[in-house]
Amino acid sequence: MDFIDAAKARSASIRADARRFKLLFVQMGAAFSPLRAQILLELDCATLTAREFCDSEIGQSEIAGMLLLTDLEEFVDTGMKGHPTLGTLRSKVLQQLEKSDVCLLSRSPRSAFPKIPGSSLIEDATVHRVPLLKSGEHPFGPINLGAEIPAAAIGNTNFSEIFENVLTELGLSTLAALDYAVYESMGGRQFPDFLQPGEVEAMRCAGIVELNGEGADFTVPQRFSEFKHALDVVLSRVTEPQEDLDLVMKGLWTIERLIRKSIRDEAWNSSKGSWRKNVANKDLLAKALDRAKIDSYPAAKNISELRDPLEWLSLGELLEIVNSSTFGGLGVARYSWERFRIEILPIRNRISHMRLIKKEDLATVNLWKSQLRRML
Repeated sequence: MDFIDAAKARSASIRADARRFKLLFVQMGAAFSPLRAQILLELDCATLTAREFCDSEIGQSEIAGMLLLTDLEEFVDTGMKGHPTLGTLRSKVLQQLEKSDVCLLSRSPRSAFPKIPGSSLIEDATVHRVPLLKSGEHPFGPINLGAEIPAAAIGNTNFSEIFENVLTELGLSTLAALDYAVYESMGGRQFPDFLQPGEVEAMRCAGIVELNGEGADFTVPQRFSEFKHALDVVLSRVTEPQEDLDLVMKGLWTIERLIRKSIRDEAWNSSKGSWRKNVANKDLLAKALDRAKIDSYPAAKNISELRDPLEWLSLGELLEIVNSSTFGGLGVARYSWERFRIEILPIRNRISHMRLIKKEDLATVNLWKSQLRRML
């Protein structure tokens, strides 16, 4: 079997699923690049880029069978002036579904696209995974890869390049998840065990992860060092902030201010004008004074000269004060503060060191912001 036969088999499967589900999402990225053009040729259907479709007149032509919309990854970032939005695309696709099936073709996974309030075109579509090559489909016979990635088997591309191209397409939230799974969790080749379902889907459709019945495995385990290096390279190239970063930072700002205010109010109620000297132990007060002198209070000689020593302490140090015998958790159970520490401090540290935030960070921050407003 040659690669044309492999493309025919995959195009037939896409067609069958489109007829069955009407609206299909197909992630076909760098790992499948040698098959892409042939698969599109074998589909033999009306084809437009998603942007061309948005700019076209609705109903300008009746399309029978299936409409293929390519280059959907351009809608990952729709904040550019003059670029149609996912909302516009959704509206036109819903009208098109009355005439034909629609297949959305993207190099990026569903997880990379922004969420649309109410109903999302991307989430509503059924995911179709393009399979890797089977042993009999390799044009040069079986090779020991652990999985047959078309870009290596047909395209003769080296794995370092393949991995960099694949990772670049995945989006920042999946990259952040991989950073945690490969490095922070020390997962090694078992990194898929530390990924969320949406992240596994992204990696699986990218050709890098395969399901094993109990979980998922890296498809090319003997190439893990190259994959890990590619992840290093791609992460180091990220210089633009993630979409949720501003909201996460604002939420953390509110959380820390709420905690400081509660500590300050309690200290004032018990010590009045001398609250600054009594708000923390000597070591923390010394740290606060030293930091303030370096930054904004060069002439300060004692803690009483600072407007608020709490503003010179980290979130971890504030929690140390909250859980001290003096403040007794501010009326909140110790286990709640421990859960807060486990869930919020890593996010705060990621922000402090300008690292990528994780996909679930915003929801976690918003939950604790709401909880603390209620509890404090």
